[in-house]
This record gives sequence, structure tokens and C-alpha cells, in this order.
Amino acid sequence: MYNPLIFKLNTSNFDLNKSVGSDSKSLVLFSSVINLPLSYLGFQHFLYRTKNSMNITKNLQTKNDFYYVVNPFENKISNYEDSLDQLSNHYFNIKNEAMQINSMDFYKFWEMLLFFEVGDTDKLIYTNINDKSEGFIQAIINYRQKINNGLSNDKILNTTKLNKIFIDNYNKSYPNLINNKYVKKASKKNIDDKESDIQNSKKRKTIDDTNNLLTDKIKNENILLITANDDLNLYSDNYEEQKSYILIFNEIINAIKIQGYKGNFVLKIFETFTIPTLKMIYILSSFYEEIYIYKPYFSRISNSEKYIICKKFKYDKKKDASYLDDKIKLLEKCLNEMKSEPKFIYDIFSNLILPMNFLDKFKFINIKLANLQQIMINEIIKYIKENNYFGDKYHNFRDKQIEATKWWTQMFFPPSDNLYKKNKEELNKLLLTTVEKYEIEFNKFSSLLVK
Repeated sequence: MYNPLIFKLNTSNFDLNKSVGSDSKSLVLFSSVINLPLSYLGFQHFLYRTKNSMNITKNLQTKNDFYYVVNPFENKISNYEDSLDQLSNHYFNIKNEAMQINSMDFYKFWEMLLFFEVGDTDKLIYTNINDKSEGFIQAIINYRQKINNGLSNDKILNTTKLNKIFIDNYNKSYPNLINNKYVKKASKKNIDDKESDIQNSKKRKTIDDTNNLLTDKIKNENILLITANDDLNLYSDNYEEQKSYILIFNEIINAIKIQGYKGNFVLKIFETFTIPTLKMIYILSSFYEEIYIYKPYFSRISNSEKYIICKKFKYDKKKDASYLDDKIKLLEKCLNEMKSEPKFIYDIFSNLILPMNFLDKFKFINIKLANLQQIMINEIIKYIKENNYFGDKYHNFRDKQIEATKWWTQMFFPPSDNLYKKNKEELNKLLLTTVEKYEIEFNKFSSLLVK
């Protein structure tokens, strides 16, 4: 058994406009220095030192990421015929090379679809925000086809420029399934430079244009599933959280503007050691009935990404239009202020005071994930420095990968359709027991904190 990393957050019912005042002149505080992570949210200075040690991988004279043999969940296993990619293409009977599965994003989203059932509805309209990978689209297509009622009533609104061959092949098999709604301006946004920085004014303008054009194109659709799975591709990810403020807040606003009633939203975030990030999450939690933090098995423990799973959007775009418009206007005012200064963002909605229990919960989550991250990075660095890449350690790590792959396929790829219901029941039970276990741990943790 491999225990998942799932944490449930309490949803909030606060009124943003009343809390901060819609007539507030300034909603953003800026600083001349970057916002530093906070120790009272679980940050320890040696975390950055440990993460910096991964720079050793950039100096290796090989493009082969051999050191990830240390990580138990990998979609490709060296010299192993039943690697997950090969199993997946056989499992879904994919013979067309352009449609084959080869992305870890596929497996991350597949886990979320089974664990949280965010794609379970008779008729599904799905859209991706700022997601240049094909894995999430592949996952939802195969999930709907394999587990639900097929794709005849479904629609995918693709908002990013993906591989044309990939899109064309799927549309040949499933006509009119994938509808390209991407904004050409957005596809030019360059975030792949050596040290990308969303603080850059040109990139801020691109995000703003994309935000308006995107929502205009799809705002009238009843979108029941939204994902935002963007990456910054930074040379160093120590300040990934701070440099993603605008990106993530933009994605949140986009989702709120287009989300259908009772719909679901999956958002990738990074570290959560600063107040602006936590305020964004707290605000987001007021729009949904259930909120979870999830670190997928196939999200490498050595990196900082995790996902917010938002379930059951509370509002109807038509019936609650006036209420939503007031909220969105305030959020957009804040976003525009965030983009108005070349300085670093220090705080947003300064009148909004986060509940202590909410802060404590993130301290607990941050410590839990950071400890696992440091252990994994230290294992990777040790393996590289020992310079014996095919010895006993290699075979032990590889055996663990094979064992983990077998467990994962048994849980997430049941051999027959009639076992899906049984497996989903088991996964739901695992989710509930995990949430309960961490809640008990958190209560003990919280009781020991100095108030």
C-alpha cells in the first residue's frame, strides 16, 4: 500500500466585498525585495539549500534522467517491458503513434479523475487553461470512454496551442470533440526562457489580453470541468511560488468566470509559504463546496507542485450573475493592481485576515510535504555522487519502481470494466481514511503549537 497525500481544507463562506471593501483604493502592497517564505508557515532555510543541490543534475553530461530511478513512480522504467507507458497504450488499445501516452501529466490527472470523480457527469464540457501539455486531454478522453458513457455528449474546449497532429488525430476518431478556442496572442507568451519571470510587464500584458479574449470565447458554455496545469519553467524554482502569483490568480479568476454550476476546478500550485498564495486559496475556497490539496503519485516528490481540487461550484452563472460580477470585478481590480507595478508583490487584500486554523493547516501540510521532498532530493544527490549507476542500489530502486507500477496499475487500471466500480469504491475509501488520518494528525499538531 502506498499512502496518498490528500488533505481536505475547510471551505469558507466569507463575503470578499464585505471583508475588504469594494471601494478600497489599494488592494496590493508592493516591496522592493521578493516576498520571503515564512517560518510560521513551516518554512526552513535548509529547504532552499537542499533544492539548490539539485543543480548538480544540470551539469551531468547526459540528457538521460537516470537518477529518477530513485523515485518509485515513473512512467518509464529502464530495461523493463511493462513500463507504464507501454502498459497504458496496450490497456487503451492505442495503436496510432500520435495518440500514444507518454506524459506523466496523463497519470497525474488520471489519479485525480478516479480519486475525486471530477469528470463524472452524463454530459461533460471540459476546458484547459494555460496547459500546453497533452496529457490532461488524453486522460479525460480515455477516462470518459473507458469508465463513463463514452464521448458522444462531450465537448473539449482547448484554449492552448497544442500539437496539430495530436488534435487532428483525435478529431478524426471523435469528430467535433476537441474545439480549438485558443487565443493566438497567448500562444506567443514565452515562459520558457532560462529565468522566466511573470513580473515582466510584457508577460503581464499578454496574460491580461488572454484573460479577456479567452473568457469572451467560452463564457456562455456550461463548463463542468476546468484544469489549469501551467509551468513557469524556471532555472531555479526557489521562488516559483512568488513568481507565479499573477499566473495563478489569473487562472482562478478565469475559472470563476466560466465555471458551470456544481462544476469542478483543478489548479496546479507550487509552494505555499507566503500570505498572498494562501489568500488566493482562501478566496477560491469560498466559491466551492469541497476543497482538497493533492500531491499525485506521479508528481515527483522532489518538486514542489501540488494540486488544489475544487469540487461543486456554488453559483449559477445566470441566476447569480449580479453576485458573481461584484466578486469578479473586485478580483480583477486586484489582479490589475498586481500587474501595474514592476516591484514585487508583498500582500493582497491587506484587510483580509486569514483564520488561524487555516494558517495552521497549511503549516502542517507544508512541513509534511517539505520533509518528504528533502528526503527524496537527498536520496537523488547521494545516488548521483556515489557514481555507481548500475550497481546494487540501482537494481533495488528499479525493483521498487516495478513494484510501485504493479500496485498503481492494479488500483487505477483494473483489468475489466466491471471492476471499475469496485476499484473506485476502494479509492474513495482510501481518500476518506487518508483525509481522516491527516485530520487527526493535524489536530494533535495544532494542539502543540504556541498560540
